[in-house]
Amino acid sequence: MGLSLKRAGKMLSAAVTKLLSKKTGTNVYHDQSIRRKISQTLYQIDVFLEEQGHKKMGEAKDYTIKNAKVGRGNLQKMVGALIELDVNGGMFFSATEYTAPVKRYAQAAQSMINKPIFTESGLNKLNAIHAEMVQEEESS
Repeated sequence: MGLSLKRAGKMLSAAVTKLLSKKTGTNVYHDQSIRRKISQTLYQIDVFLEEQGHKKMGEAKDYTIKNAKVGRGNLQKMVGALIELDVNGGMFFSATEYTAPVKRYAQAAQSMINKPIFTESGLNKLNAIHAEMVQEEESS
């Protein structure tokens, strides 16, 4: 059975997360479940990063088939998880762009929950980040 687009997107996000983190001793996992502190229910995470005692969670969305931007509701769900999960911050990856309210909400939410939220979008941009990091590795 082939790799679904949804699973491929999550794996791509995990790979990009690993590339963005140049520190040794970094562990990146995709498709993880973590128990919430308050409700005790499991929360599915697309990307989970552990580095030097810090934990970050990440979500990945790919709305290229729908030709749609990621809306605020997607980010609100992640912010709710950031409150309940034992993590130090969040990352949100999208193959398409975000609506304007998403960027504003991300900035406001960071100050409300006191956890950083990294947002990155666009396959071209993610590919450019990857190419830049490969070039850096080859030149060193």
